[in-house]
This record gives sequence, structure tokens and C-alpha cells, in this order.
Amino acid sequence: MNMLSLPARQWRIQKLLGTRAADAKLSVGPFQIVLGADMPCILLDDAHGATIGCLLGDPIDVVKQTYVTSGVRLPWPQGDITPTKFEAWISQLGGAFTALVSTSQWARIYPSAANSCVYEEGGSVAIAATPLALLGPRAYNERLDHELIDEMEIKLGGWLPAGLTAHHGVKRLLPNHFLDLSTGTVHRHWSGLAENCMDPQHGISQIAQLMQGALAAAHKRHELRVALTAGRDSRAVLAACCHLKNRVSAFTIDHDEVGPDLDLPKAMCRSLELEHKTLAQVLSTEPEQECWLMNSGHCVGGANLRLHRTLANFAPDSAVVTGAGGEAGRGFYWNTGDMPCAPLSAKRLLHRLDLKPAPQAVAAVQGWLTGLSGCSKLRILDLAYVELRMGCWSAPQTHGFPEICYHIAPLSHQRIFDILLSLPVDWRRSGCYASELITVMQPTLVAWPFNRYGWHRQIFYLGGKLMSHDRLRRKFRRHVLDRLSA
Repeated sequence: MNMLSLPARQWRIQKLLGTRAADAKLSVGPFQIVLGADMPCILLDDAHGATIGCLLGDPIDVVKQTYVTSGVRLPWPQGDITPTKFEAWISQLGGAFTALVSTSQWARIYPSAANSCVYEEGGSVAIAATPLALLGPRAYNERLDHELIDEMEIKLGGWLPAGLTAHHGVKRLLPNHFLDLSTGTVHRHWSGLAENCMDPQHGISQIAQLMQGALAAAHKRHELRVALTAGRDSRAVLAACCHLKNRVSAFTIDHDEVGPDLDLPKAMCRSLELEHKTLAQVLSTEPEQECWLMNSGHCVGGANLRLHRTLANFAPDSAVVTGAGGEAGRGFYWNTGDMPCAPLSAKRLLHRLDLKPAPQAVAAVQGWLTGLSGCSKLRILDLAYVELRMGCWSAPQTHGFPEICYHIAPLSHQRIFDILLSLPVDWRRSGCYASELITVMQPTLVAWPFNRYGWHRQIFYLGGKLMSHDRLRRKFRRHVLDRLSA
């Protein structure tokens, strides 16, 4: 692969220097855009038809229930397109995408709600979906930071938070931030609505509409395969799919620990007369793991590194539907007793994330925290989930999955995050928003408990689970080390 020949479904943006490269199929203002195979690029025009930007990826118009696939004409002339107007416009779109906007007055890159991309430090304007697309194979290997990869235990399940990448001189642009292409600087543009400002029932109704709009769009293009467990978020996704009459099924990946995650999905699907499959694990080979790591930037590993081939047997027009993003509604990183005004150090936050406090990670997280001065501890923990977990763990690995396996997460939408982060604290702590959401869309699905069996069977199940080494390690790092780092 040369610098302008990219992996499938990846992209690169760079400043035009003289004559446009022959491989670059299009340009926006002073920027050339290079696309890998099957990488969608939707041009954005102003009200007079002048091209002022593009959307790279799969944006969804949830109101019209369709993917945005052709050129879009914005309602304003170029001189009237302000950052505030543009940010409000892209916040209405679902799906995963990156927006480039370049007017006569300003130029920026925006990732969508839980998406991210990478850029090169040092003044040169170069942005890409992944480090491989940014650097090319040779520089990728030369600039790989093996020490950081080992320190952060990437292959064992760690990841790189707060803008870190595994390459010297390359940074990650996080969700809720933009890259100013005039100055090369990064700025936050969103931190959510005020806490406790949302009427819960009205908010739940809006979330249901947004999810169902995104899934209706995906259903027109794909066969939907719902990744179903015994948890709340995947069940909410299943409920949102129930109004779709065909080309919908569910699956659960088998694992060593038989439990409610295997048994309850089967029972729920039987009640809905919906096909459910239990997929046997398919372990990836060493070469496949290295390819996965390179495509995703050596930024994240763990179970998906080892098991990603499990999803490779779906038909090419399939879409795996996940509940990613739903944890934002239930205080995923909150601990019992967390107070809004309590301080939060970089080391304590890394322990909450179940990450090693390597010096580079501590410095990066401290810089991220500095940009949130004045926010409550609970809001910081919520943004850590969206930006440091979703943007740094979930988003990079989408490039590592087999190309035939398309993913969609209907809960990963900026408007949905707005609603979830502004629900009352008692709703957040109890996680009841998910039950209410499921009740609105498919009330029969609340009959089964979440993440557990009935009372007597649950006791026997927990007896074997409590002594799990991995479970004990996570609890120790999140709760005990968190307190010791105070």
C-alpha cells in the first residue's frame, strides 16, 4: 500500500500542495480526500450549490429513516454557515461518520457522536480514519510505540485513552471535539445538556423514535443481526427492532461460562417468534490478529482481537446491531457514594476505566480533565464513557472487523447522549431508563430479569462466578485502587 492506496472503508484528508495527486478522486476547498474501496463520501453544498464539505462514513437521516447517500444541500449560503449552525445540523444525524467543513471563513473536522479519527501533530494538515491510513505501512511500523503498547496491556484488553495512539506524533480526535484545520488545534464543542433537566418520559419517547428511525434505515439496506445478551442495552435494541417484520434475527456468542447471557436470549426470541443462533467461538490466527491490530491502529485488543472471526460467516448484506452507547444512561463508571463535587484525579479515573496508569496515559487523562474544569464528577465520568471508552475503545476496533461485517449502534447518537446525560440522577443510578425504554417499544421483553436468572437458579450461578479471576481483578482496580489513588 502506498501513501494514497488505503485499506477498504478507510479515508485520508490532507492539505493540497500544488497539483492534486492522481489517486485523489475529489477535493473540498484546499483539502484533497483519498478514499479506500467502499468508503462512502457524501459532498455537502451550501444553499447556492458551492461545495463546502463532506461526510465520510454512513450518516443516517433518522427522521426520513434512510442513509444519506447523495449530495446534501444545506439551507444556508456559505457566508451564513456558522460553527453553531453546522454542529446543530450534524447532531441530528445518526450512524458513524466524520464531517469535513471548509468555508471561506473556517475549516474543521468533526467526528460523529461516538466516532473518532486520527491526525498528525506538528503543523502538517493530515487526518485519517486510522494510523495506517494516515502514515502508510512503512512509517506505521517505524513510529509504533511498542513500550506504550506493552505498558497499557493492549493485547490483553487495554486501550489508549484521551487522545493517545500507539504511534509517535499521532493523536486521536475524540468525540465531542473538533480539529481546527487553520491552526491544527483541538477544541471541545459539546459536553451535554444540564444535569437533571430532562423529563424522563418525554426523553424516553424521543430515544425510541431516534433508535427506530436509525434501524428502519439500516433494515432497508441490510439483514439485521442483533447481538443479544441478558443485559439492558442489547434488549432495548431488540425491542426497537420488533416493528420490523422480516430480515431480523438475533445471535449470542457462546463462551466458556454458561449463564443467563446464553439462556435468556433464546427464551426472549422464542416469545417473539424470532430466529436466534448461538455462534461457536472462532479464534483468529496469529496473522489475522496482527492484521486486525494494524487495521485498528494497535490501540485496542482483548476478546475482539481473538474472536473477531466469529462474525465472518454472516452474509455480506448483514449488519450486526449492538447496544453500544446505552451505558451512558446508567452511570457506567459511577461508584456507590460518588458525590458530584468530589475531586477526580487522572490516576483515579484510569482505575475506573480498568486501565494501567502508565505515565503517558496519566498525562493524557490529566490534559483531558483540565478541559472539563467546572463539570461535576458525575458528568466527567459520563463523558469518560462516551469519549474515552466509546471513542478510544469501540471506534478504533470497527476498522479491525472483517470487511463483510457491518456494524450499527442505534444508541450512539448525540441527541440520545444529550437525553441520557440529562435524566434525573436516581434514574441513572438505578438504570431504570432501559426498562422504561423497552416498555415503550416492546413491553413483553421486561418479563425477563436483567443479567440474572430467577432467584434460586441465580444463587447457584453466582457461586461459580464470584471467584472468577478476571472479575476479581476488575473489581480491585476499579474500587480498591480507585480509593487508594485519592
